[in-house]
Amino acid sequence: MANAQRLKEKYKETVVKALHIHRPIVAGHSIAGEELSAIGTRYQDKIAGLIYLDAAHGYAIYDQARGAYLPDLNHLTMQISRMHADPTDKSQMTKLLNEVSVMQRSLGSELAGIAADDASTTGAPPSEPTPKELASFPAFRCFVSAQLGGVIPEDEIRQTFATTATGGVGEQKAPAFVYNAILEGEERFRAPGVPILSIVPVPRVSDLPAGKDAAKRQADDALHTRMQEQEIATLLHQQPSAKIVRIPYGHHFLFLSNPTQVVSAMTAFGEQLP
Repeated sequence: MANAQRLKEKYKETVVKALHIHRPIVAGHSIAGEELSAIGTRYQDKIAGLIYLDAAHGYAIYDQARGAYLPDLNHLTMQISRMHADPTDKSQMTKLLNEVSVMQRSLGSELAGIAADDASTTGAPPSEPTPKELASFPAFRCFVSAQLGGVIPEDEIRQTFATTATGGVGEQKAPAFVYNAILEGEERFRAPGVPILSIVPVPRVSDLPAGKDAAKRQADDALHTRMQEQEIATLLHQQPSAKIVRIPYGHHFLFLSNPTQVVSAMTAFGEQLP
């Protein structure tokens, strides 16, 4: 069972029941869009709305015409597994061929994005923390906040990273397989049939370190802006009543880079719900 599926199974059983919440508005950032769509798909009558904070990407709102790399990879993997039962099954062979075709399209788009990112960062200075920045959590907090476009609470950093014997910043607490499991659970969700607010930093400015070629940097930003506009169009096509709030040149962590605008949009969305 995929991770989003497991989460939505636990949603009603644990969180909502334990907190005695009646029809909450559920918000999520980035990869949490996957969980938002899972919950919204399964529990449409149990929630008042969904708020996607730069989270309505292909793993949350799937576009059949364009595909999405990781959801498509997962479906291809599952289809290959089914083939082992009977490799000569014509029906399964046809399904496999279709999945391969979809994968070719989404993989091409993914590689184009990676190539543009790589070109835009060529010659950029290192973006890794220095030993001085790793020597203490306050110093590391300054480094992380600069990377994320806004001040992040130190307590959150301490929850994420272990503390060394000298009080410095150690390794991440969560093992790598946790993040990998989240990616392996990505599905092909349609926009749930509930009130939706999507807050998007668009036009987009890369949060990657700037390289020496300004033209390539601009081309990278333009490519990702087009991709985000396509994702917005997909959401509106699937759920025409969805509310879109654009924050020009905001950071991916837009609740840090533009907290006033984000809170204002979320509050207005909540106030107009029945």
